Amino acid sequence: MKKIIILLVAVLTFSSANSQKLDPQSFVGFGLSVIEGQSAFSMDFAIDGYYMGFASNYAVGDGTELNYSSDSTYATDLSKVSIINFGYFIPLSEEIMIAPILGYGWSNQIYQDPVGFNTYFYGTGTSMINLGVKATYIVNETVGFMVGLGTFENFQACLLVRI
Repeated sequence: MKKIIILLVAVLTFSSANSQKLDPQSFVGFGLSVIEGQSAFSMDFAIDGYYMGFASNYAVGDGTELNYSSDSTYATDLSKVSIINFGYFIPLSEEIMIAPILGYGWSNQIYQDPVGFNTYFYGTGTSMINLGVKATYIVNETVGFMVGLGTFENFQACLLVRI
């Protein structure tokens, strides 16, 4: 815990010393995430350093969605997972920015029910807070990439286009 606090203080000190020279960037990005072990698509935005990102795997079961279960219902290996994140990018250099992230995620187990015809339903959802960090590297005037780690959104890789 002490190492995390020291690292955070060092980043904030370094960024405040450079913040008078560097402007936060604006971008839009598309990428892939891993949320609780499930692959997901992500879409990210930053306007003058203020960050917002969404990710979801849009998972469904086989057949028609129902709102109930039967004696033949069984759990699958799939879950529907989604997350929304917010943060602020702190420029460390002309090319590199870092952002602490706070987000809200939710997950629903998918259950199959093959009686009569294929049906599925979503189990009771669980909600989680996502704490993480995202880092960007701007390659040139128009393109960059971003990676991120978090407690609920385990990993993210994203291609960025500056706006």
